[in-house]
Amino acid sequence: MQITLSSYKLTAAKLYRNPVFSDEEFEQDLALIKRVAGKIEKFSETGRFSTRLVFNNFIIACNCFGVEFVAKSLFLLSHPNNHDLVMTFLNTVWGIESHVVVNPNLKIKFDPTRINKSFQKIILKDLEL
Repeated sequence: MQITLSSYKLTAAKLYRNPVFSDEEFEQDLALIKRVAGKIEKFSETGRFSTRLVFNNFIIACNCFGVEFVAKSLFLLSHPNNHDLVMTFLNTVWGIESHVVVNPNLKIKFDPTRINKSFQKIILKDLEL
C-alpha cells in the first residue's frame, strides 16, 4: 500500500475498521494519527513527550486503520528532519526494524545507528518496558 498526501484520507476510509461509524467518528480516529505525528514533532522542538498519551493514541489508531497504514502515515505527516524520531518511536513501541516505503518518493531506510537513544530512553522509562 502506497499513500500520498492526496490519497491519505481515501486510503484511511478504505482501511477503517469500525463497522458502525459516523463521519465525525472517522475524523476523530484519523486525527489520532496527526496527533501522534504532532507530538513527535513537538518533542524535536521542546524535548518533552507525553509518552502514555501518544502510545494510547497510536494503539487506538492502529486498531482503527492497521499498523502499516499508521506507520506510513506518521512518516508522511512528519517533517523529514524528524523521520529518525518517528523510526525511533516505531522501533521502540512496535519493534519495527525494516524499511518503510510510503510511496515511490518517500522511502525510509531503517538504520539502527540512527535510533535516537535519548528519545528511546524516555519512551522506555515512561512505559516501563
